[in-house]
Amino acid sequence: MNRDKFLAYEHDCIRQASGRPEAKIRPLKRPGGLRSRTYLLDGPNGGSFVKCLDAGYSNPANFFPTLDNEAEGYRFFAGFDDGLAAVPEVYFFQSFPGSADQELQVLGMTNLDALGVVQSPRDIYWDPAVHVERKEAVASLCGRALARLTSTEFQGSLDRVTGVAAIRLQTDKFLDHPRREQLLASVGNHAALPWAYQNKVMGEMNVLLPRWLEMAGREATPETRAKLNQIGHVLTDREMLDALSPGQSSDRIIFSPRDRNDGNTLLVLDGDEVRRIFEVDLEFWGLETGGRLVGRYVAIQRTAGSYNGAVQKRVRPAAEGMLMGAFLYHFILGDGRDTPELALRAVSVGLAGFHAAICWLYMAALEPLGIPNLLDDALACLRAPDRFLALAADYAGSQQGDQAELVVETVEQVRTALHPLIALAARFL
Repeated sequence: MNRDKFLAYEHDCIRQASGRPEAKIRPLKRPGGLRSRTYLLDGPNGGSFVKCLDAGYSNPANFFPTLDNEAEGYRFFAGFDDGLAAVPEVYFFQSFPGSADQELQVLGMTNLDALGVVQSPRDIYWDPAVHVERKEAVASLCGRALARLTSTEFQGSLDRVTGVAAIRLQTDKFLDHPRREQLLASVGNHAALPWAYQNKVMGEMNVLLPRWLEMAGREATPETRAKLNQIGHVLTDREMLDALSPGQSSDRIIFSPRDRNDGNTLLVLDGDEVRRIFEVDLEFWGLETGGRLVGRYVAIQRTAGSYNGAVQKRVRPAAEGMLMGAFLYHFILGDGRDTPELALRAVSVGLAGFHAAICWLYMAALEPLGIPNLLDDALACLRAPDRFLALAADYAGSQQGDQAELVVETVEQVRTALHPLIALAARFL
């Protein structure tokens, strides 16, 4: 198909999937993802936000479409609604297979723009016209929302049997794919793999990470190779891999949305007030540890800021650290109760430095032009993996009251407990 015929076919599929054959379809003014297209489908309750992904039409045949996973994710996390934080509702999903393994996936869900003005937290963080107190309030809300997502209360409400079965299907879909090696050779597909810790078939640290080291080292300078060797010595060491496993590190396994890209948290605003927080783009979700979730979140958010061309003019590094500290402090604090969960969240923040370094290494394999800065970030994190605990403690020191003291005390306890792991990393650096 040429482009015009393909888009006409895609519109027909949207109408068929939605059951509205006469509905008007409008492309959204804001761009979609790198390989997806987004539309607004007219209808009741503000219509539907529609997302489309394909393999073998506009995208290459070895692209791995994931909107089926996203639809499952929204349904799985549908209970994540406490009046403030929520996920969109799925209105329809359908996959349209074509010849020669082609596939078009169509997903319709809540149109957030119909609820009010929508912005991402980073839209607010990097807007020089927004006062710092408002930015701090947004960071605090996002921290508490993530604490809610990882809480025992919410995690206990999820259908674990259904969740594990869905993850198994995701894994099998990849492992049984007729072009599995081609899919694996494309580093861009790696984020779609259901995360599995120390899984000998498709584990991140023992299967994928060596590939990222090799990819980032292609045509690299001697200085870059030296940095990769340092990172590789730390992250491929058997002791380190064992020490980071949940059974050894007290980093609990949770169901989570794993795709923490910038813009995947959206705020519905009423003036300056945040009325709703939505977690979107649940294409990648599954079982992971809290430390990995927080580490990837911090790494991706920081990278999005540092690669913003005017960021140094907009936000001073101290202000950026304060906002991240506010986020991490409120993530650790959660609902403010002194329970074992508070300590578990602090452990996640303590281990986030290692997982942030892993995430930056993945980005280096994915984006060769950014390798020097990304590797510097990864090495800095491995040299001081408790840096995110320090940010939370610094922010707590600026607050008053028993809750701030509770976070400071918990952070110090966790830092002491993590000292052997930090020393293990330092052995290679």
